[in-house]
Amino acid sequence: MVVVYGKKECKICEEAIAKLKILGLQYEYHDIEEAITPKEGWRETDATTVVAWHKMIGEAIPMLVVDGKPYDYPGAMRVLKQQS
Repeated sequence: MVVVYGKKECKICEEAIAKLKILGLQYEYHDIEEAITPKEGWRETDATTVVAWHKMIGEAIPMLVVDGKPYDYPGAMRVLKQQS
């Protein structure tokens, strides 16, 4: 499964999801702002990991997590095409 972190009304995010559907891949979508905003109980969630991943890929949107590794959109598409 691919995890997509994006923003509302983001055309590139919508394009990424459309491509995942075309490839027949299951995905889970999360709003990046909600995922990285500090809130009560953050220690029990994966928020710190998501923040670190987002920084690691240069804060690109969308961020796709494939096999537990974060990628920007072009990088994720390369990995997914190689896997198919």
